[in-house]
Amino acid sequence: MLCNFLISATAGKIVDGDRLSEEFRRIVIPLIPSEVAMVLLAGIVVFAYAHAGVVMLGMLVALFFLYIWLLRELMLSQSRAQQLDERGRQLASLQVGVLTAMLGTFRSSVWTIGYVTQVDA
Repeated sequence: MLCNFLISATAGKIVDGDRLSEEFRRIVIPLIPSEVAMVLLAGIVVFAYAHAGVVMLGMLVALFFLYIWLLRELMLSQSRAQQLDERGRQLASLQVGVLTAMLGTFRSSVWTIGYVTQVDA
């Protein structure tokens, strides 16, 4: 795992200029609990095969693949959450821009109305 991280983080630093500590926090830290669970699952597989045989081994291998699928879905949902957060910030920025434009228009229309009222009087 560490070797894979170092290879991908070094490539990210070269290509995108990402900091290694930021990449470590973003990639490795969320995966530590799943890696611990994977080690425990591997230990259970070995123990089950030694005590219960091939049938239990088959069931645990199916459980292993289910776990891998759930981990993939977790990573996908984290990626989507990050994209959603980015989109929310973009929309908030757009709303501020629209409000600023509306206030500018309102201010200029009030100034125009005040000018017209002073000229008519």
